[in-house]
Amino acid sequence: ARRSALLGVALTSSPVDETYPPLPGALEELQSICQVWPYGLTPVVDENALHTTVQAGLAQVDCVHFTCHGDFFPENPERSGLLLYDKWFTIGDIYHLCLNHLDLVVLASCWGASSTILPGDMHIGLPFAFLDSGVQTVVASLWEVDHAANIPFTKTLYKQIVQYGPMTGVAQAQR
Repeated sequence: ARRSALLGVALTSSPVDETYPPLPGALEELQSICQVWPYGLTPVVDENALHTTVQAGLAQVDCVHFTCHGDFFPENPERSGLLLYDKWFTIGDIYHLCLNHLDLVVLASCWGASSTILPGDMHIGLPFAFLDSGVQTVVASLWEVDHAANIPFTKTLYKQIVQYGPMTGVAQAQR
């Protein structure tokens, strides 16, 4: 497997939208990755998980793991995204980035894989935004994520990615 630096974005709470409950398991999830990821993890946590910091960090790594709130708004899908400390990192933001250097994006967020079809058969959702921006592999959930329960899967996922690379590793972790 290719050696890849990983950006770990974890947000336990955000002052931007307090309707979303705290995610105390987010930090533990990043720590579980550190236990198995030998290539270096750059953590961007809580008040450091700013929109500009995350965008700058994306340019310096090969893989990204988001453990934060996500939401999908079918009536206005470009507003959908990932909740950071200072604002939403939206589908619209992602579509404007060139991310063809990224091997992997993991969205450990609720509704991360949700999408809709716009007129003209255009699919829009977080995975499509990342893929259209050049990311090779995206892992996301179609439902709510229990971060505490997700930790064992996350650890297995990254063990498999280290051993087999992103695409095969994801397939192996799902078995």
